[in-house]
Amino acid sequence: MIRGILEHIGGIAVFPIIALVLFAAVFIGFAVWAFTMSRAHVDHASRLPLESGEPSEGDDRHE
Repeated sequence: MIRGILEHIGGIAVFPIIALVLFAAVFIGFAVWAFTMSRAHVDHASRLPLESGEPSEGDDRHE
């Protein structure tokens, strides 16, 4: 039923192409962003879960 409906819509074949191009652009954008991050930022972010101390105000963790 859905296949029959979609076959009668003109220009429907362009939407999968647009979705693929959009996905590829976002994926490549995130990959470039990840590879161009500074080493200092990556080191700081990697230590965040291990830092000890009092939880900050507004932190809703229950330990």
